[in-house]
Amino acid sequence: MIDGGEHLWRCLKYIDLNMVRAGKVEHPSDWPWCGYRELVGKKRRDRLVDRKELLRALGDGYAEESVGMNYQEGIEETLSLQNAAREPLWTESLAVGRRNFVEETGRNIRNRMRVTVETTGDRNSTWVAREDRTSYG
Repeated sequence: MIDGGEHLWRCLKYIDLNMVRAGKVEHPSDWPWCGYRELVGKKRRDRLVDRKELLRALGDGYAEESVGMNYQEGIEETLSLQNAAREPLWTESLAVGRRNFVEETGRNIRNRMRVTVETTGDRNSTWVAREDRTSYG
């Protein structure tokens, strides 16, 4: 579960870079089954993303007319920095976001599994809920 705003923005970019990380393509635009082309406005037919809902989830600071250009620039920046490595933050967490979002999500899933809530210590004040490692015995 991903909090909105900057956390959702970062997650979208991370997902679209999956096949780059896997070595299948050099750029997300080369992988037809990711959301990149749709998010940058190059896919006009058979769209899956509800842009109004996406903008609502992203929150203030994300405008319809600039979201595609900003997304494309964010992907290009990540690729130019060769910063498309796997991040446990996105691959090993049950919830990612602001502290209150993650704590509430953790409370809601604790009845099904052991969950720990912790900060990642990054500059974005990111918090995560993870399955407690002791659950694996």
